Amino acid sequence: MPSQDLRARYSNALIERIEVCQYPSKQLMDRFEATVGDRDHAAKYADILFDKITKYPSLQLLDRLAGLVSRIEWADRLAAQQDEREG
Repeated sequence: MPSQDLRARYSNALIERIEVCQYPSKQLMDRFEATVGDRDHAAKYADILFDKITKYPSLQLLDRLAGLVSRIEWADRLAAQQDEREG
């Protein structure tokens, strides 16, 4: 199995666990954030955090979400710059 598929399976397992837990552990979220390898999983995680802060407001979740949004924005800017160079 290609490493990209293994990473996707791992990310899916973590994200599913985070989604079903009312209060996912710091360790579980740290693990996901340290290993997320693509924009799709990062965006899915952001959606889950948005849902959680709507139901259960938390400064820690807000901080995580702000950091994640910044990382996604940075990745989008990089992709746009690469597209400009290639196009």
